Amino acid sequence: MKQRNYNIDMLKAFAIISVILIHSMTHDMLYSILAPYYIWQTVPVFMILMGYNLTNSYKRKDKESVSEILTQNHLRNKAIRILFPFIIV
Repeated sequence: MKQRNYNIDMLKAFAIISVILIHSMTHDMLYSILAPYYIWQTVPVFMILMGYNLTNSYKRKDKESVSEILTQNHLRNKAIRILFPFIIV
């Protein structure tokens, strides 16, 4: 098993705190502390972290090309995992 990357964990923690702040403060408060310049960058940070983690996941599985990743079996499993809860609801 690979060593845990604590830097990624810290970035995730800061991003989570930022989301909590965004949802708990009014727009006036957020603008007064200049939130658009740092707190509102949470979504791009999450997207970058998601891509980084996904890439490392596929590296651990020895997948090197898109054709190795996007097999019919893989896509079917993903579709079932995502669509099944919606069908139930």
